[in-house]
Amino acid sequence: MGRVSTTNFMLMGNYGITSKINLLFGLPYVKTKASAGNMAGQKGFQDLSLLVKWVAYQKYIAKGDLQAILIAGYSTPVSNYNADFLPLSIGLHSKNATIRLMADYQRGHWFATASYAYVSRSNVTIDRNTYYTTEMHYSSEVKMPDASQLNFRAGYRSETWIAEAIFNKWTTLGGFDIPKNGMPFVSNKMNATSIGLNVKYETPVDGLSIVANGSTTVAGRNVGQATGFNAGVFYILDFSKKKKKEKKQTVNPKINSHEKFFTITAILVVLVAGSAMFNSCSKDIVEQNMNYPMINPTRVDANAGTWRPILLTAANEFACLAPIATTSPDYIIQLNEIKSFQGEITNEEKNLVKYWGAGAVLRWNEIMRELVALHNLPPYQNPDGSYPFSKCQQSIGLSNISFRQSALCGKGVCLFKRGTI
Repeated sequence: MGRVSTTNFMLMGNYGITSKINLLFGLPYVKTKASAGNMAGQKGFQDLSLLVKWVAYQKYIAKGDLQAILIAGYSTPVSNYNADFLPLSIGLHSKNATIRLMADYQRGHWFATASYAYVSRSNVTIDRNTYYTTEMHYSSEVKMPDASQLNFRAGYRSETWIAEAIFNKWTTLGGFDIPKNGMPFVSNKMNATSIGLNVKYETPVDGLSIVANGSTTVAGRNVGQATGFNAGVFYILDFSKKKKKEKKQTVNPKINSHEKFFTITAILVVLVAGSAMFNSCSKDIVEQNMNYPMINPTRVDANAGTWRPILLTAANEFACLAPIATTSPDYIIQLNEIKSFQGEITNEEKNLVKYWGAGAVLRWNEIMRELVALHNLPPYQNPDGSYPFSKCQQSIGLSNISFRQSALCGKGVCLFKRGTI
């Protein structure tokens, strides 16, 4: 695969409702590329983000400005890109609801910012109807874990320059590890701690700025230990008819009735929308194999007692007692016992009856497929890149499931690569 590179083009917008409330949107166009191998990169529009930013608190303290900011956001995919193609996919294709709390303090041109965000992610649909995480799933829907982000930044900020050091920690609240010799998956536990530098320069051209940054991953889980460098150009199109005002000194102006109305309205919208988004993100997935109907035999084989025995010397070699009469006390006791068991059956026991009622052959095949997915993996390669066994091709049949796949054979051992079952 070589080196994976990503190119982003971002369309962003900002509309100020009041001096403390902004509406923002962002739409990135992403392109990925691998420098080696046969895996083609992806490109296209990723996810549309809509955000509300509210400066909830502002005060002049210790010769500096302190602000407490609340940001609520929602993002949704705008194209049908393939999320199940990591690390070359352009996104994870989930709908996200985000709440971010931020504190910013600036004294002169020096500042420090801390923020914490919680991201609720919806389930995603992939282009296959079976997959393996820590267990086999018979569904095209994948349960996505939520995530959190902790961010610190500090540095120099003026009208012309911004130079800041950044510490960022992304934590996936759930998920699972990438299996041995397996590919990354959308619901993996992807944790990353990174440090970096960011520089922004406002050019003399009105609205034009140049940005550059670099970062390196210092700790993580199921992510690449990579160092990256980025550079870009920002150009702001100002559609407002207002003339630019000189930068005012920090004050604590009184909020007029107009701003107060919009502030209260925005708070209510953020709270109601946020509650609806977080509560509507159901994580339950429907497994296709759990809705199979119960087996309904076409014959009850009432005359099975007349069948000719196999491998018996005579039909009466194993004598069976005659069934007891249905009117006998013993029969009635056993029947009432069964009825009492049925009346006290738990939901878990009902689900077990439904599960195995679809047929033992089907269920044992599913169990076998899960064991194949869990254990039937090729060994790690040798230090020189070669494998410890020679390659061969063969067709195999396994419990009513036939498939063709590569095998690694040698020294009386044969390990099969996972294929389509």
